[in-house]
Amino acid sequence: MNSIIKITDVELIELYTLIEKIEKFFRDPNNYSDLEKVAEFKNENYHLIKKYYADIFLGRIGHREGVFDIINE
Repeated sequence: MNSIIKITDVELIELYTLIEKIEKFFRDPNNYSDLEKVAEFKNENYHLIKKYYADIFLGRIGHREGVFDIINE
């Protein structure tokens, strides 16, 4: 499967910023072993994780036939 998923520049910057935050958070094991830090991170970022998972992954990619088969291989 080789297809193009279109996202706006704003979405791309927002997604890039989110991925940077996730990478920075998980780089330090002290962050994810502290439940208060995990809750704070979740409260600040989950809306974007949900937005991109539901909109981009499920909404734009997930409905296509065979996508989940490819991902699960």
